[in-house]
Amino acid sequence: MAQNFYMQTFEVRNSDIWVKFNCLNHKNRIEECVHNLEIKEDDESLQKKQAFFTSSCPNVKFRFGLWADNEDGWIDGSEMHKDEAFFFENTDYPVRIIPNSGVNNTHDIRLLRIVIGKEENLGVAAEDDIIFGTINFRNQVGRTDFKVVYSVNGIEKTLSFSTEVLSYKMDYRTDMRQVIADIEEEFSMLSYSLLKETYLTFKQSNKDSTNLIWWQVFRDCYKKIVESIDFIISNPKRRLKSDVRYERVERILFISPELENEYAEFENNPSHLYRVEDLFLSKDTVENRFLKYAILNTLNRFNIVQKNILSILKLDNMDLKAQIQNMNSELERLAYHPFFRGVGDFKGFTQDSLVMKQSHGYKDVYECWIILQCGYDLQEGIMQLEVKDISDLYEIWCFIKVKNIVNHILLNKADQKVSGNQTEGHFIKNLIQGKSSEVCFYDKENKEVMLASLMYNATSDDEAIDEFDPTKQKTDIIDTTSKTTEQRPDIVLRLTKSNDTIKYTYLFDAKYRLNDTQIFGSDVPPVSAINQMHRYRDAIYYTKSDDLKLKKEVIGGYVLYPGNLSKDQFNESYYKKSIDEVNIGAFPLKPGNHWENEDPKLYVNPNSSEDVLYHTIEKWLNENEPRHELLDVSIPQKGLNYVEDESLDSCVLIQRIDEKLDYYDDLINGKSESSAFDITGSSLNIQNLRYYVPVTAGYEIKGYYKIKSAILSNISPGVFCIKFGLSDYIPLTNTIPYPLLRVNPKGFECNTKREFDDFLRRQLY
Repeated sequence: MAQNFYMQTFEVRNSDIWVKFNCLNHKNRIEECVHNLEIKEDDESLQKKQAFFTSSCPNVKFRFGLWADNEDGWIDGSEMHKDEAFFFENTDYPVRIIPNSGVNNTHDIRLLRIVIGKEENLGVAAEDDIIFGTINFRNQVGRTDFKVVYSVNGIEKTLSFSTEVLSYKMDYRTDMRQVIADIEEEFSMLSYSLLKETYLTFKQSNKDSTNLIWWQVFRDCYKKIVESIDFIISNPKRRLKSDVRYERVERILFISPELENEYAEFENNPSHLYRVEDLFLSKDTVENRFLKYAILNTLNRFNIVQKNILSILKLDNMDLKAQIQNMNSELERLAYHPFFRGVGDFKGFTQDSLVMKQSHGYKDVYECWIILQCGYDLQEGIMQLEVKDISDLYEIWCFIKVKNIVNHILLNKADQKVSGNQTEGHFIKNLIQGKSSEVCFYDKENKEVMLASLMYNATSDDEAIDEFDPTKQKTDIIDTTSKTTEQRPDIVLRLTKSNDTIKYTYLFDAKYRLNDTQIFGSDVPPVSAINQMHRYRDAIYYTKSDDLKLKKEVIGGYVLYPGNLSKDQFNESYYKKSIDEVNIGAFPLKPGNHWENEDPKLYVNPNSSEDVLYHTIEKWLNENEPRHELLDVSIPQKGLNYVEDESLDSCVLIQRIDEKLDYYDDLINGKSESSAFDITGSSLNIQNLRYYVPVTAGYEIKGYYKIKSAILSNISPGVFCIKFGLSDYIPLTNTIPYPLLRVNPKGFECNTKREFDDFLRRQLY
């Protein structure tokens, strides 16, 4: 039927008006959809390119294809119809709305979209009785509802219909839901960790979630709640309080010095009452009041849920019914326990409570309470996700994915800590950015050492926060600046090595886009996204170098995009090779390529390109001395870092060492890891230096070092010093005299490696 036609027109009509959508790019979108979603024309995957079309209004008809103005091909819109999708993201659709022939006095025509119950005017233009314009869904995908409002003879009427906007890059029914599911899971997992350090203001949400969502959250918390409250009832926290009463003197067992003075005054008045204060341990504390409030509130909510949960799930499950009844009995037993009879009403926390944060039982109930409160917000959070731009969702998902990879690699080495100091619920709706989004991984053995950190949308900027203190810059990436314009990469990964002072910075930018053309048959990101990686590396500078000069900060930049490549295809791809050569490139990262391994919280398909990303990050995290590799893959960062190089252009620096120096013996005998000398006024090219030869005070050579690193430092105005990092001492079998330095007032000279080898050969043999 309609599948036989090349569809470039979609029409909707009723007895009054006619709505026509055109798409000149539809054929290309279908071909891209077939390729990217791996649709095979002879199997069930065909549904990936199909959408539904339906209407709740009477007498609405649909038509697909090129039918001109004849009356053929119309189908009834009251029944849900599935056909090849017409609407795709980021595609222009010219639209016209015209009155049907024979219908007069049609006015005030408006085209609307309904988004979460709100009407959004699409802003098409009007000329006479014809409405026309162009609509583009940008990056919004999923179900969409259209509504045409018009007047006929002064009577307002409506034509409405619903369909789907598909993505030609991902299967939104599976991949999009996987993105949302991963974000939802992160939301529920992070809610407590985000709030537990700051959330004692106690602010209950007044937004109701569905019973099903609350039930799913509650079932995971139920056992912990019951066990914790039972423990508290048997071991409650009490607080010392005083009880004041007034008694006659003969009923007082002990008379304090204050009462003795009062008794002396009223000794002759037998009716006088004396104030007596008794101290006792009371269970009526703010923590127990909160406990009473929490269990009563939970019971009330559960009473609502238990009436509807079985009908919602549409199950006739006797075991589930028995489980709900047992839960209800337990909650009632706890809520009306005699323990709470002497406990007052909860009116909020007026100050921080260590009992709620640290005491066994209390902290568990409090944790469950926060998670349940997040359950109240979860439905709104889901709705916010579903209407978010898919490119924004993909960006958030990529941040979570990289964070989970780092967490999994460092699982046994580091503890994760989320900053979240500006977050109080609604993690997804108001996703925090910059420094406040930072997720830190601290060494388990040394809690002060941060092995890695991740930030979302972190800023590097030269603008000062304080106009009187220009050193206080508006930058989230510490010790960096951008001298031209603000830079805000999507994901910033910074690593710290235990034997190094440098933070190694890697950037990721998530782009929900594909290049119009492939490279060597592979999906690639748009060229502009790759150029942006080069811009980040050139624009973000390190500010804390020893010579006070700016140094490049970013080691590598990588685009994350929804490419459809296997692991083998990616390893042979153009941008994987560019990563290996210059540390700028792209990693395909697509939700459809997930696989559940022994750790259910991490999805890594060993045959997907995501596995390459995992092992790349793993290499960064486990590399003990990354300085050695920087020269191979990128311009040196923050200092000159060397690798093995035996070329003839490599140079040898020969220096006589002053015997008064503290490190003289260590340096001469091959036990030193560093050295330095004054280079003021010299034209020496330190980039070619590979070997360092210390000469004794008696002008003799005992051995030489390989140079690991060299940093130029400004000791004082006009005075410069090179600080060398040394490694691999090569001792000589015999001490060799080197009197040539006697004629050099600077105390050093530089030879090529060939000249130095020839000198050693002549002296030794």
